[in-house]
Amino acid sequence: MLTPSVQILHDDELQEGYFNKMDIVNVVGWEFNTTRNTSQYILRDNLTASVMPEHVCDQQSLLLIIVCTAPANYEARIAIRETWGSERYLMVVSTSIKRIFLFLQNDVLLESDQYGDIIQEHFIDSYNNLTLKSIVMLKIATTYCANTTRYLLKIDDDMFVNLPRLVEMLVNRNDSTNVLLGKLICGARPIKDSSSKWYSPRYMYQERLYPNYLSGTGYLLSMDVAHTLFNITLSTPIFHLEDVYLTGICAKRANIKPHNNPMFTYRNLHNEPCEFKNLITMHHFTPNP
Repeated sequence: MLTPSVQILHDDELQEGYFNKMDIVNVVGWEFNTTRNTSQYILRDNLTASVMPEHVCDQQSLLLIIVCTAPANYEARIAIRETWGSERYLMVVSTSIKRIFLFLQNDVLLESDQYGDIIQEHFIDSYNNLTLKSIVMLKIATTYCANTTRYLLKIDDDMFVNLPRLVEMLVNRNDSTNVLLGKLICGARPIKDSSSKWYSPRYMYQERLYPNYLSGTGYLLSMDVAHTLFNITLSTPIFHLEDVYLTGICAKRANIKPHNNPMFTYRNLHNEPCEFKNLITMHHFTPNP
């Protein structure tokens, strides 16, 4: 049974003094009067992508990697295509890995024609729309890849992925279901400083603490979990902090427990290369060393 974890404040509650509407500092793009009904933005049964690779998941695969990127980060995408995410390297590591890039708004036809690995949806590509981007990721994965792929890796474009270590972990698992793991964050408090990138107004989230959640820099889902979370998002009001929303709020509603894996990190390890072999994800990588 689903248990709601997001409370919606209505005008009558405001009038009763729950808080003063005049005191609200809005989140850009998700102002107080903006609907956060996910189904108004994400159409479950319609292909809404304006750019989509051909044959995105037409073959059996162990792992689908979706790199969440921003339109301006062309050099980061090139760096990934030439390093850990290159087609040649993917084939060396495993014949059953698919890697694509996902972003929301830009003129990417030339890049798409050249590389054939881009999915684009028509939303404003901004930090506060990362939740929409991740819901689109789940929609694409569960619509096109549910029957051919066992795992989904969500990764940011400034991350380095140790694919041999990840594949080793996956092939040694006894069960490829009920997986939601990454770098677990526990006991985090909503930030009430409106100048913060992670500002959380009470009209969007009213609890004292966030549910335990995974760092959005990179996390792994089995396809059954991806399917369940996608369905939950369609009835869960949007919260603009993507990792809190998807792996915390929605996972809690679905009774899915996110798990910590010490090989997932958002540390910067440029000066500690020997540690790379024992980790799966590392943060703050740029196209130029």
